Amino acid sequence: RGLDPQQREKAILKSRYDSISCFISNDGYMKPSYNDVKIKHDEKTFKTLLDAGVDGALAKHIAHLWIRDPLVIYKNRVELDDKKEVDHFENIQ
Repeated sequence: RGLDPQQREKAILKSRYDSISCFISNDGYMKPSYNDVKIKHDEKTFKTLLDAGVDGALAKHIAHLWIRDPLVIYKNRVELDDKKEVDHFENIQ
């Protein structure tokens, strides 16, 4: 595609609105082979979540969300109580 190797490594090849890249489940029917696609994720976020005891599959999913900028944030929705509002999380999906 004309990208040098460093640019290619940073490129996000899937649209934010594309199909899912990984499955999250602790169900016995869930096989590790179902998550055979290597997904880009924010390594620092992934490690922080693992160190905090978050399950590996969930940690990778959340760290994958952090590779993109938020969609929209309105001035009056910056300071929110995250225990009552989900706007901040919804804006990174």
